[in-house]
Amino acid sequence: MWIYDTTRDVRTRLTAGNNDTWPVWSGDGKSVAFSSRRPGNLDIYIRDVATGAERPVVVSEGDKIATSWSPDGTVIFYDALGLPSGTDIRYVTLADGKSHEYAATQFVESSATMSPDGKWVAFESNESGQPEIYVAPFPPTGAKWAVSQSGGIAPRWRGDGRELFFIQSSDQNVMAVPVAPGATPEIGKPVPLFRVRTFSGSDSWDVSADGQRIIAAAHRGPEPKPEPMTLVQNFDVVLHEAADDE
Repeated sequence: MWIYDTTRDVRTRLTAGNNDTWPVWSGDGKSVAFSSRRPGNLDIYIRDVATGAERPVVVSEGDKIATSWSPDGTVIFYDALGLPSGTDIRYVTLADGKSHEYAATQFVESSATMSPDGKWVAFESNESGQPEIYVAPFPPTGAKWAVSQSGGIAPRWRGDGRELFFIQSSDQNVMAVPVAPGATPEIGKPVPLFRVRTFSGSDSWDVSADGQRIIAAAHRGPEPKPEPMTLVQNFDVVLHEAADDE
């Protein structure tokens, strides 16, 4: 993993391992939670950016991917993979190192990200038959509200929590949704901003705190031309004719 300084245009190596991935910044920017396959399973670690000190957070059976850090730095959300139900959302409280279920059903829930005020979580679920974005309270109560309607993945909050961004999975458009927090959140209609070509996953994009800049790993240049396709009909006849010629 590397850190890129956009002001000085300098890259700095953060970890030296070949299996370190899915980095998530802490709210104060002093630490990074990430997943690593060092002992065999994909486990979660925390690394102090200034000192390089590192410690394991969730080390157990099964793979885990860190997805979000609470604003106060006390909780890390992660995807628990390879479960009988598929993928569930869990979180670990750093004070005691205990893991807790947040969303665990027969459907696939993933990519949880906590709102800036620490009261809401946006996440993916395929309970409708395709991945969609939902918002639910924290701690969980069982209630949730739909955000997307035509497929959605990889949610991101604006810094003030009043706007939510996600990728529309059908056409890879970046969508923006106004959100008015409260006892029951008021969620507006998703508006397309632009398309991210060859979007490569929920860890490959992010939104600045003011919501005015978006960084994404995407295809550069013009759209590649489709490869030509050749359709051969009655190929068995051609094979027989070739055999007769021999």
